[in-house]
Amino acid sequence: MADLTDDQKRFIVESLACYDTPTMIKDALKERFGVEITLQGINYYNPDSAQAKQQLAQKWKDLFADRRASFDSDAETIPISRTAFRLRRLYQMIDDPKVAKNKVLVAALLKQAAMDAGGMFSNKREISGPGGKPIEVNTQAREQAAKELDEWRKAQAENLPGLLSEPPP
Repeated sequence: MADLTDDQKRFIVESLACYDTPTMIKDALKERFGVEITLQGINYYNPDSAQAKQQLAQKWKDLFADRRASFDSDAETIPISRTAFRLRRLYQMIDDPKVAKNKVLVAALLKQAAMDAGGMFSNKREISGPGGKPIEVNTQAREQAAKELDEWRKAQAENLPGLLSEPPP
């Protein structure tokens, strides 16, 4: 494995914590630091891998955990995570004269915008009745259905006594 400086190791660990792939990190290391490293060498710094759990220094494990936690909690700071940003970009694409001529693409972009504006791409789902009130559950219908089922079973038992009885041992 190549001898890496602490800055390069930090770059690898932080990139892994931000869900970058080893291939992306390999390319970035070559471009930014002029360093060649194998994908296995990069994976060595991933605390989620079996090898790193045993051999990786605690300071890199801690850095990974801290960076991952801050990255996950800071998703709102990334513009594309905001609906208004995405809708604005979709509008800009539709407004482009070159795109406007492509009716299929415009339709797809409009559908994307409608789904995004309607909350289709969020995990938040609200299930409620009219006006946001709780959904009314009609227990009378359920009780009536249970009563009718019991009556039907009794009628079947009277008409076919041997059919619904327990089988002999």
